[in-house]
Formats: sequence, structure tokens, C-alpha cells
Amino acid sequence: MQAPTRATSTAARCRWRRQPQSYHTHQAPLNNNNNIRRKKPPRRRSSSSAFSTSLSLVLLLAVCCWCGRAAAAAAPGSPLTLRVRMPDGAVKRVKATGADTIDGILGKLGMEKGDGGSGEGLSTDASAGSSTADGATSVAALGLGNGDFLYVKSDSAARAAAKAKSDALGRMKAAVVGDKTGGSKFVPFPQHARPPPPRATKRVKTWQDIEAMQAQTFSLKPQKDSNVKKISVEQSAMDDFVGYLKQTGLRKHRCALLFGRVSPSTNGVKREHFMAAADVATAAALQLMSMADKGKEEGVLVATVTVPVNATTGEMATEAFSVSNQTVQMFSEGVLGHHQPEPTAGRVATTAAVKEGSKETTTPETLGLICNVAIVQHEGVLQTRFPSANRSKAASLSDLKECLFGKIGSKAAAKNQKKQKQPSFLKRLSDFQLLLFLSRQMGFSRDFEELCSVVQKRDGKSPALDKLKVVLENLCDA
Repeated sequence: MQAPTRATSTAARCRWRRQPQSYHTHQAPLNNNNNIRRKKPPRRRSSSSAFSTSLSLVLLLAVCCWCGRAAAAAAPGSPLTLRVRMPDGAVKRVKATGADTIDGILGKLGMEKGDGGSGEGLSTDASAGSSTADGATSVAALGLGNGDFLYVKSDSAARAAAKAKSDALGRMKAAVVGDKTGGSKFVPFPQHARPPPPRATKRVKTWQDIEAMQAQTFSLKPQKDSNVKKISVEQSAMDDFVGYLKQTGLRKHRCALLFGRVSPSTNGVKREHFMAAADVATAAALQLMSMADKGKEEGVLVATVTVPVNATTGEMATEAFSVSNQTVQMFSEGVLGHHQPEPTAGRVATTAAVKEGSKETTTPETLGLICNVAIVQHEGVLQTRFPSANRSKAASLSDLKECLFGKIGSKAAAKNQKKQKQPSFLKRLSDFQLLLFLSRQMGFSRDFEELCSVVQKRDGKSPALDKLKVVLENLCDA
């Protein structure tokens, strides 16, 4: 066979390059044995081998992400930009460094620090129950990188209470009950005062706006301990008052002011109690006036004694109560009205809805507005033998003469004094109703002030007694 020339060989090589598919066909006749070498199919991997490969890729990806996170964490002096999610959903960008603290970022945002639980805080977790980071913690310590998110967390309830207290103290400093418009400027309990109403805006309401609106509603909470632990009532005086009520009729709603002193003893007696709507409103008004007149520490010691009638037996019972601090604050803000539509009802009427339990109502029960006060038997220096004031038959000078000196000139009285030991002149003077009568007859003169001082000091050997005896004899004979 003749060997191919150089030109033929070059043409064949060029033809192979242009048509690579015809190369094997062109070379096939040159193969003496017709066995054509076929390409083996790719070997399939087993499922376990594929799983191992996938797991390796996942682990490699996690390691790369961790390395990238560690590389992205801010160094103490490196600048970065943090994104802060606000409560209303807005996102603000803050330029910071790794050395900046959480309080520093809050300052750049123009927000209050979270010291004392009355401001905002920042958290790396967006969930509602997550805790905020400490204000002194740095950005580098939290592992924050460029573009990471922080979320604003605020203690809205504590902030609203603190703001309400400061606003109430700032707005109402005057301790005066009843201004020219008929309202009350006196704030008896600022901690129970409602915050000022929020301003109306056209923007979307945030959770803070909703909580500010809810703060305008009084949430009634029973007061566990009364400001007045107990009162002492003289049984003879109470019997006289109950007898007066039976004579005049019980259909009228009557009110009386009881004068006395506060005992430091706190021995209380627990028992059930009830108070009508008009009693709650009247007691709140009296305590408000007392606090404005005597100050908050002394004026708050006000108790109300009621004499209700048992519907079954018809007998009268004596009970004592005091209104809660929240009730007095409601009355000062006009939420609790003085004139009740149903005075004897067990529910009061409010001018605005209040929250009682989990429901809002305008007729809350009186039991949640008052506190129980124990009644004990009075044992004091003053007695009540002299006729009481505000009775159908008014006391006269003859009653005064009989109480102080007996029936002067009467033989029966002289005979009586020999057989029965008579009380001393100082003890005769130690009568509450008698002193009340003398205050109207003598006025608050120097003699009357001296008389009260002798009774208070219990000085039976005071030289002022002889002088006062002459003055009172002249008054009785006038």
C-alpha cells in the first residue's frame, strides 16, 4: 500500500478538526479487529454516599457562616451601621462603633434610658417577652455586626404611671377644693390620678397610644387596709343617736359629723360590711375637704359610721367604713358624682366607665370602693350626760345649771348629795355635749380656751377651776 503523501496527511488532519464526529468512522477500517471500545456508563453512587456528601456540604456552609459572622462582628473601634426597629414598625439607622453602649445608642435616637423601668431599652430579640440588654453593654460584647437589627422594648405601664404622677403634680399644685368653675383643683392621691388625655393624631395608633387611651379609665382595685384602723364609740351616745333616729323616722337620709381623736392602737376586728351609694359619695366628699383643710397626713383619717336597719328583724346595727384612696381621687376628678340617682342602692353611678374586674361599667359595686373599720367601746375622759345637740328639744341654761351644780336650793338635792357621792366639778365639766353647748354660749373666748385646757390636762387642783366656777355660775344665773 502506498503511503499517504504529506498533503494528504495534512488534509486528513484538517478534516478531523472540522468534523470530529467522522474521525472514528474514517479510522475504523484501519482497525484489524472489529472490536469497538465503548465508553463505560458513569457509576451510580449509593444513597449513603450521597447523604454523607450533603451533610459535609451543610457542615461546610455552617462553618463558613459562623466564620463570616465572627468576621462581621464589630471590633471595639470599627465603625458600623445598626438598624433599630421602633415600636410603630419604623426602622432607623444609627452609626456606631463596637465600643458604643446600649445607652449611647438610645441617646443617639433621642430616647429615654431604661433606668428605673420608666424608659426604653434595646433587645436583640424581636419576640414580645424578650428582655432588654443592659445599658452598659457594648455593641462588641453583644456580637453585633454591620446591618444587624436592634428592637426597642418599652415598659409602657411603668412609664405611663410615672408620667401620670409627674403631670398631675405639675398641673395641680393648689390645695383648694372648689374653684370658680365648680371643679376641684386639689389632688388627694396623685398615684391614682389619670394621665392627661393623649393628643389626637392622624397617624396609625401604636401600642403605646392604645395603652395611653386605656390609662384614661379607672381600674378599680380593692384597698386591703383602711387609713383608719379602728374607731371607739361610746355606747350611751350611740344609743341616744339611734333613739333619735327612731323618733324622727328612717326615710330621710341624715348625716352627722363626729369629732374625736385618733388612737395609735391598730387592734382591728374583721367583719362583713355594707355601704349605700349616697354614703360612699358623701364620705368621699368629706374626706376630700378634710385633706384639703388639714393636710394629706391628718386629713386622710376620716371614717363613716352607719346605722342600717335589718330588713328581717327591724333592729339597727352600727357599722363603720372608710372610702378607699382611689374612690376619693375619682370623686375629685368628677368621675364619682355627689348626687346619686338611687341613694340607697348597693351600686354607685359614675360619669365615665370604670373597669371592674375584666369588664367596664358605669355602676360599680360599693363593696369595691370602701374599707372596713373596726368599732370598739370608747373609754375616754369625756362623757355624754348633757342633752345632745340637734334634737327636737334644745338644751337650755337650766340644763347646764343642773348638770354642773345640781338643783341648787333644793332640799331633795342636798339630801341626795349626803347619801350619794357626787362627781367632782372637773368631772362634770368633762362632757362632750356640755362643752359643745358652752362653745355656743361663751364663744371661743379666753375663758373657754382655759376651760378646755383644764379638762384636757385633767388638773383637778388647778387654781383656774375656782375662777371658771364663778364664770359659769354667772352664766347660769343670767
